[in-house]
Amino acid sequence: MKTLIISGTNRTHSASLAVAKHVHHLYSSHLECEIFSLCDLPKDLLTDNFYSQRHPEILAIVEKIKSTDILLFVIPEYHGSFPGIVKFSSI
Repeated sequence: MKTLIISGTNRTHSASLAVAKHVHHLYSSHLECEIFSLCDLPKDLLTDNFYSQRHPEILAIVEKIKSTDILLFVIPEYHGSFPGIVKFSSI
């Protein structure tokens, strides 16, 4: 089964990414695993207006997600919720 582990913060060197890497280490011998960090989202995603069309790099990420059997999110708690980048990324 193809598994995509998503590190759910765009902060560099985050604990979420460390946990995602640990999970990858634990499961990669049993499953086909890949990590996707929200740090790797296009830098202009939040500054440019892409409401009328999808950002070109996002289309590749969407295809990666669609071809995955399991999505595993590693998301930090942030003031009783989760980071805004996760909310924005789900639009």
